[in-house]
Amino acid sequence: NLFHSLEACILKLPFDGFLGMLADSLTVKNLMMFAEAICVWLRENITTIECTPDMLQKIISIKQARSWNAIPKQCFPIHALNSSRFEAFFKTWRPCDDLVLTEDNHKHLQLVECHNLQDFQGNKLTEEHLDLIFYFKHPETAVCSRPGKCGFVLKTTPGTKQNPALFDIQLSIDPNDYTDHEIHLHEDLVSAGNMHLMLKYYVTLPVSWYNKPMCLNGIWKWGPLDLNHYHYNI
Repeated sequence: NLFHSLEACILKLPFDGFLGMLADSLTVKNLMMFAEAICVWLRENITTIECTPDMLQKIISIKQARSWNAIPKQCFPIHALNSSRFEAFFKTWRPCDDLVLTEDNHKHLQLVECHNLQDFQGNKLTEEHLDLIFYFKHPETAVCSRPGKCGFVLKTTPGTKQNPALFDIQLSIDPNDYTDHEIHLHEDLVSAGNMHLMLKYYVTLPVSWYNKPMCLNGIWKWGPLDLNHYHYNI
């Protein structure tokens, strides 16, 4: 499942309790998911919280206990409409080497950009059949003799304005999809359960905890983001 959501009762938890829930949740697979969930809590609770040195150390401890990698620097700045609220919290993260990779480090690379980069706007992502191609060499495939590049294909199933729930993005396991694009999937190492979708505008847009995009009054929205007003990539 590439889509995630946070129930209203969880978002009503005090911030310390919310961090504790994220720390223990098996749904939270990496530090980027952890950070984006914090963005959702801050937005839904309409509040500003500073990440104090004690809180920063607590988050570092959570990251270490879960064996998460640091976030690649390309993922910052996180932005979500009311950006000052997020800046107030994440400003102490950026200079922290324990949380953010300040230099490109392929050994710990988590960020994989779409190869056939699409400039989406409006209903292009949500109402068209698309093959999104990603080149990705897993650390355990240092030596690979299979034809084509290592990678994976995400396929979209279109929704409609009348039935937006039809929209979906799934990891393809159909060999024909890979032959067509001259890549191959390492099924034993790459799974949808370990993926987390992000949108990129000129910054990272934290929408992936808002489940699937929905169409309201003819306008596609993903959480608070009006997809008709942004050009974005995935």
